[in-house]
Amino acid sequence: MQLRVLSKIYHMNVDSKSAVVAMPILKVTANGGWSHGYLVTDVILAFIELLTKPNIDCGDETMRALYKSNPAEYLAKAKSTK
Repeated sequence: MQLRVLSKIYHMNVDSKSAVVAMPILKVTANGGWSHGYLVTDVILAFIELLTKPNIDCGDETMRALYKSNPAEYLAKAKSTK
């Protein structure tokens, strides 16, 4: 299962080339992740939460490093992305 964004977005959990969102809820793993029991609303709410609280354990390494070292600069880049 994949979720893609159609608009350009600067976010550490969105691949800048494929626009695929890295969300643990969508990954099929032995320890959890995707389940056919999830509703579309579950995925949407998880995505909204990810946008407001990035997962610093996965995603683009450069963006993660910037977010950890200088959150203000990361947010400025995100706001200026068009």
